[in-house]
Amino acid sequence: MSIEKKMKTTIFTILKTAFLLSVLMFYFFPIAWMYLSSMRSNGEILMNPMGFPSEISFENYIEAF
Repeated sequence: MSIEKKMKTTIFTILKTAFLLSVLMFYFFPIAWMYLSSMRSNGEILMNPMGFPSEISFENYIEAF
């Protein structure tokens, strides 16, 4: 196998991996966001909708069940 062909294969593998990782993040982000939001109180979500939970709370799970 020539060096040129190895380089093309390596570049293709890197691009393919980058594309698959971006697709994975595209699908993973909403699930992670939903999980983090479920750990916050309603007031905390209304005050800072884009923030992380300041205190982990399982009250939403208790209320749901």
